[in-house]
Amino acid sequence: MRCRSTWKLRIGLWSVLAFGAVSMSCKKQDTGSSASSVEVPPLPPPAAAAPLDDEEARLVAGAVGGLAAALHPRLSAGETNMAFSPTSIMLALAMTSGGARGETAAEIDALLRLGDDPARVRALLGREQRLLLRAGGAEGVQLVVANRLFGERSFEFRPEYLEWTAAEFGAPLEPVDFRGASEAVRGRINAWVAEQTHDRIPVILPPGSIGARTSLVLVNAIYFKGRWALVFEESATQPRPFTLADGTQIETPTMEAKDDFGYAARDGVQLLELPYAGNELSMVVVLPAAGEAPDPWLTAANLEALGRLPVQEVEVRLPRFRIDPPEPRAIEEDLKALGMRRAFAAGRAEFEGIAVPPTPETGLYISRVFHRAFVEVNEEGTEAAAATAVVMAPGGAPPMPREPLRFHADRPFLFLIREIRTGLVLFVGRVGDPRPPAGG
Repeated sequence: MRCRSTWKLRIGLWSVLAFGAVSMSCKKQDTGSSASSVEVPPLPPPAAAAPLDDEEARLVAGAVGGLAAALHPRLSAGETNMAFSPTSIMLALAMTSGGARGETAAEIDALLRLGDDPARVRALLGREQRLLLRAGGAEGVQLVVANRLFGERSFEFRPEYLEWTAAEFGAPLEPVDFRGASEAVRGRINAWVAEQTHDRIPVILPPGSIGARTSLVLVNAIYFKGRWALVFEESATQPRPFTLADGTQIETPTMEAKDDFGYAARDGVQLLELPYAGNELSMVVVLPAAGEAPDPWLTAANLEALGRLPVQEVEVRLPRFRIDPPEPRAIEEDLKALGMRRAFAAGRAEFEGIAVPPTPETGLYISRVFHRAFVEVNEEGTEAAAATAVVMAPGGAPPMPREPLRFHADRPFLFLIREIRTGLVLFVGRVGDPRPPAGG
């Protein structure tokens, strides 16, 4: 039975991966006495982007899904609750790889799964970023994808690289004074990220993360806030049992609804799809059998095969949760372990596509990579005029009435935020203990 209430659940997710993120440094400090600052033309308005065809969508979603599957075991190790944005990481590293050469480029492109034509996939990523901004224009959905380069004002960057990042990724260069005022620059970068993420990521660069020898910081920020297309009633939320991984049973505020949702049960795992307003983005919740960990499900093959889930009547119970790590996480060691090594090697990294070093020993290399994500799922009971989203079900005769399926997320689960048409994964997370944090 479809719920007729006009109450809606609001879900807000905010994530930023700051390549403050990718911080590139010179091994030998450049005084800048002979360097001239490159004048960058004003950033043009984003070009209209044609939708990706099926083959292009498969390339982009497959690359991002592969990166998500590779990073998840490392980023989730030892964490009860965690979240990250593979799309944010992909965009920042794609901008980096566009200026890499030789073995450095080959290692980054292999990690990003850019295939035989990396330049084409990078261009498709830039196009998809513009399409995502269009999806963020739906009523009830906010989606911001922003990139920026913060470059040492005395350093000589290749104009063609700056033009490429601006045109393909909307990433202008902001000249800054790392040499004379690195701490002030750190504050400026943190302020920019806070602005893009509506103050949900107030600090992405911790003290000591950059200094006078830093030459370039590449930053990507993603902010998402979406309202459910199908309804939850705030009055239905109540404390319900949740079993932790160690078998301990707790009680936590849990939302409840009975409605038509995308649902499937595959290989002992339940999958639930909750669309957002506008029906372009959705959350997929992955619930394993009792006593099983959810993490093994997250593979590139499973993400690729996920597709659209058949719509059925489902009784859903989903706990409210909040993931808000106290500080950014440095992930350069994770990237090295996945094969991206040379980019971090001073004197050996090949980033001649970004800037021409006076000598190989003074070339750019990546010194730090930081990541931070904030995710909150809660209900803000608000009335809406158009409360129903149209979700297509498989054709055929109407099914006979039956008891609704049950999807009770009362044990650790995974969640994905994705674009429905392409399957592009924006966020990945794992909830092992949904209880509100102390003082929260």
